[in-house]
Amino acid sequence: MRRYPTAASLPLLLLAGFAVVAAGQAAGATAAPHWLWSSNAPKDGEEVYFRKHLTLEGVPASAKLTIACDNHATAWINGEQALKNDAWAEPTTVEVAKLLRAGTNVIAVLAKNDDGLAGLVVRLRLKDAAGTASEVVSDASWLQGANAEGWLSVSYNDSTWKPAFDLGALGREPWGDVFNKGGGGAGGGGGGGGVIAADAISVPPDFKAELVYAVPKGEQGSWVSLAVDPKGRLYASDQ
Repeated sequence: MRRYPTAASLPLLLLAGFAVVAAGQAAGATAAPHWLWSSNAPKDGEEVYFRKHLTLEGVPASAKLTIACDNHATAWINGEQALKNDAWAEPTTVEVAKLLRAGTNVIAVLAKNDDGLAGLVVRLRLKDAAGTASEVVSDASWLQGANAEGWLSVSYNDSTWKPAFDLGALGREPWGDVFNKGGGGAGGGGGGGGVIAADAISVPPDFKAELVYAVPKGEQGSWVSLAVDPKGRLYASDQ
């Protein structure tokens, strides 16, 4: 007889599947990008300004900037707009080598929250002419501050800015590992483009994981909670 998870085992089952995906991502990474915000208590409609300096010996042969934000982000490199992202479950990647230069550079990001949860994650993958690879990722070394004239510039004085608030490494709930296919989290601010395949979830013997429903964010928002009533019916709620 095939057995399915009970209501009591469901949270453990989801957590086990999440851990497998997160561990798989971290195994090949030298430094995992972290989700950032101004605090762990985001405000509805909040805007957060981020900056990160990086020094390069020369212009890279390749530089791929990837960003995901719950809910909206616009990024600039040395004052030139590089990309926009409006769906955290669908990261935006752009080649930005032409915007970089030898010496000091700055990545500036304006992140906006609609409501509920909020977070920004960034990864810049660099490769020089010899094929040597390196990465710049979002972490607590990034600065966050207020909008001010010239804040996109390398020369802007950000000495009064504060370290960004670290919400945790890429792969954490509720967003999941959005930079790799198959990661999309267990809730968060969206759906679509990042659903974990059922056969990729690790479950105990005689248990089986099945995809019941993929939430269309544009129509039904972000599902962030799940409960089971005494009759075994599931109830989900958005943000």
